[in-house]
Amino acid sequence: MSKESEITRTKKNALFEVSITPSWEKGFKSSGFLGLGIKETGGTTGCESFILTLKNISNKDIAIVWDKTLFIDNTQTRGAFMFEGVRYIERDASKPSDLVLSGGTLTKDIYPNILVHYESGQYGGWRHGVMREGVYGVYLTTEVDGKPINEKLMITIQKEELPQG
Repeated sequence: MSKESEITRTKKNALFEVSITPSWEKGFKSSGFLGLGIKETGGTTGCESFILTLKNISNKDIAIVWDKTLFIDNTQTRGAFMFEGVRYIERDASKPSDLVLSGGTLTKDIYPNILVHYESGQYGGWRHGVMREGVYGVYLTTEVDGKPINEKLMITIQKEELPQG
């Protein structure tokens, strides 16, 4: 079994199939932790974001309601997500829904707003914090014909003992 299949979580209902996979910045190694989504650099280790994929298997259009789609940290929701096209300074503002047409698929890298911060100084700027060991997930809110449909997807990030040698 590949590391990706060990950590990807998928749910399927009558209208769609949705999955999340932890993601990390390219170029960082993942040794020392179970699964994908691990970032090791300067002593910081963890998962930056989720790759969310929703495949519409129905004959209806599905809206992903970003204002009601939430980051889960253990058993608590901790705000929404940002993604490409969202300005860092406006990450907590209302976001338009994405529409996934019948038979279509949407894939998006989503970052928990709560983990984004600004560092000042010569090498400062906007940074994505990381999810370390723990249980994390996405409380996804969709709408079909004006009716909400929610799915909860959870993953566990844990340290793994590496073989010596």
